[in-house]
Amino acid sequence: MNHINFLIFNFFIVIVAGCENNAGSTDKESESAVYQEKGAITLSDTSLTFFENTVVLDQNRKEIVINRLIKFYKKNENKTRWLHHDKPTELFTSLLEVIDNAEDYGLYPSTYRINYLKNKAEALYNKGNPDQESLIKLDRDATASFMLFIIHLNRGRIVDPGHTEKPWFQYFKEEPSIGKLVKSDDKSDLSKLVDDLQPANHIYRNLREQLRKLNHSAPREIEKFSHINLDSFKIGYKDLKIAYIRNNLNEWGIETKVGLNKNEVDSTLIERIKDFQRAFRIKVDGLPGSNTLKYLNMRDEELKKLLALNLERLRWWPDELDKELILINVPEFMLRVYDGDNLQLEMKVVVGEEVHATPIFNDTLKYIEFGPTWTVPQSIIKEEVIPNLQENPEYYSDRDFKFYQNEEEIDPDTIDWFNVDIEEKYYKVVQQPGLNNALGSVKFIMPNSLAIYLHDTPEDHLFNAEERAFSHGCIRVENPDQFAKYLLQDESKWNLFEINKKMAEAEKEKVYLEKPYQVQISYLTAWVDDKGKLQIFDDIYDFDDSQLKKLEEMNETSKRVDNYLPTAANK
Repeated sequence: MNHINFLIFNFFIVIVAGCENNAGSTDKESESAVYQEKGAITLSDTSLTFFENTVVLDQNRKEIVINRLIKFYKKNENKTRWLHHDKPTELFTSLLEVIDNAEDYGLYPSTYRINYLKNKAEALYNKGNPDQESLIKLDRDATASFMLFIIHLNRGRIVDPGHTEKPWFQYFKEEPSIGKLVKSDDKSDLSKLVDDLQPANHIYRNLREQLRKLNHSAPREIEKFSHINLDSFKIGYKDLKIAYIRNNLNEWGIETKVGLNKNEVDSTLIERIKDFQRAFRIKVDGLPGSNTLKYLNMRDEELKKLLALNLERLRWWPDELDKELILINVPEFMLRVYDGDNLQLEMKVVVGEEVHATPIFNDTLKYIEFGPTWTVPQSIIKEEVIPNLQENPEYYSDRDFKFYQNEEEIDPDTIDWFNVDIEEKYYKVVQQPGLNNALGSVKFIMPNSLAIYLHDTPEDHLFNAEERAFSHGCIRVENPDQFAKYLLQDESKWNLFEINKKMAEAEKEKVYLEKPYQVQISYLTAWVDDKGKLQIFDDIYDFDDSQLKKLEEMNETSKRVDNYLPTAANK
């Protein structure tokens, strides 16, 4: 079995020690204990222009970086921090090491001008009597690189991840504190300071550890190949590409014992393909179709980029997650409840189809509503209700719907639904509580302007599907009674029997939670599960390509600038 087996089956994450996340702290801590050495140089220019003249390879973050630069040097008594008049500090060496290892955080070293900082410092000090003004400018540039690094590490790089039709909301974060850097001496471990500034939740830690191990492992030898004849792919079928399938399965950690001919399909190979499909939540049919080949052919560089992208997404979560967290991963179609790092509950969910994508955001679940009514959104009235009535005026007569116009109930049979002005008029349609209600017997409310909530459904068969994107945006939960039981566990009245009894009554009642729960609706196409196995999910809303393109464009621009500036700077 190949060394990369940890990627699917046999690798258990070594969880790094949790660190206090200080991203949201103030700078009061930095008002004392400024660290200085005799070799530091006093800045001769502290004007706004001096700080604005540094190069920041992220225009979206430049203003923040400049502001942090000014604050930092003011608190550091306007002296250099990384470079002394005769030699660089050990802290500067530590900075270069941190930036050199940026890929272990899913970032790019060139974005933080690694070549420029190395080459310029070497050129200046090799002269024997370095120009002090040049050292001051390079110290400023080093600080700017570090500021950008910790901002990216804490907030991420992409500032507009979603689309109008597919909303994705990032959580606002305060600027990372500069206090610890101001107080750090030359013996300080800068990597520890950096670790304190990145997300502290176990989901991020585990995925980052997976990426780090992949970065420091020998590359897998994936053999890329295209379409294979699926109609003929049966026991006994021979094709040279069969050997590629076996090779790639082995590289992913799934051993395929070879019979007399490695180019021939046998029953063991089909079962191993099914194992692979189960691991990646692909339709389990034992056939190497396009979706299976997408992941089976994924080489290390592609995998690293995917892991880095999902680390980026985790940085858009709040800094401080509640101890008890409801996590919904849209492309996985799963809901989980955590108490700290411990999984308490999990179940399948149905999410929005692509044209009605479930928004990605953070909110708070505050109450449960038994026997809910469903007020039909205007978009559904125009796109579905009116066409149904045009086809069959009796369509809603036995489905517990009430129709209103100007807040007065009307009989839909009295309306000419073919009238050319029908869509210009405002109708309100409300489905009453009952077995047929689209929201089922209970819904779970986190009040928000998006009108997104969790709810039961009478269409239980949908949970049997591998891909469960069927809703208009809200989230349907597989076991609403179990979910309600967990949420109400601290309230003695609500045991499982009482919850099911209330759901069966179909009578409306709101129950406010004594302890509201934080809900994170996420979009992770790669993560490490609670058993330490890497999981990859299909990109159902096509976010991966667009977001990876933004990151790659930033990387390519950074590499061009970083590779050019060192020479120009040394002239």
